[in-house]
Amino acid sequence: MGLDMYINRKVHGYRKDDGTLSPSLEDYKPDEFGCANSEWVETEVAYWRKANAIHNWFVNKVQDGQDECQESEIDIDTIKRLRETCLYVFKRMKGMVLRVPKKDVEKYKEFYEGKEGFKQRITIDPDNLDAIEKVTGYHVVSDHSICKEILPTTSGFFFGNTEYGGDYFWSLLKTIRMCDRILKEDKELRAKGFYPEYTYMASW
Repeated sequence: MGLDMYINRKVHGYRKDDGTLSPSLEDYKPDEFGCANSEWVETEVAYWRKANAIHNWFVNKVQDGQDECQESEIDIDTIKRLRETCLYVFKRMKGMVLRVPKKDVEKYKEFYEGKEGFKQRITIDPDNLDAIEKVTGYHVVSDHSICKEILPTTSGFFFGNTEYGGDYFWSLLKTIRMCDRILKEDKELRAKGFYPEYTYMASW
């Protein structure tokens, strides 16, 4: 059990004989019983588990503070704002260091020391976020006031870690990358004449 979060995309079109989906009414074709070839295709385009700061953002920015596992309509501008918010955290924290505290160094070394790309200290650089891929649950940041101001965590039933450490920063980077993919695919779909619709939902 735990907090699972999704963005789903729905696209409407008309299923052609060759199996492709067309946005054009010219491809509307009822069968002998009058059943149309109209079809909604739903795709899961983003998924998080226990990224409670991201969920908290949706609850407050989209769901009017109501957190009841409801499905909520969002638009492409919402996805842009989410991406910008995550990136803004990194920009405000430029130069700050994620580090493994002394009490956890031995445990960290046991699992990560010597593995490619893993370091005990990682400097946050919003222009080069690839290093964030290598943060771990042992990494912490000394001053997390900016995180609490812009994108705070929240507790709940199996909502996961509420600290501002490696898990938190990885969830932000993952969010940016998923938003980038959604925005790219949305542009491609609209260029073909489709009008994607989006929803956000969480469950636990």
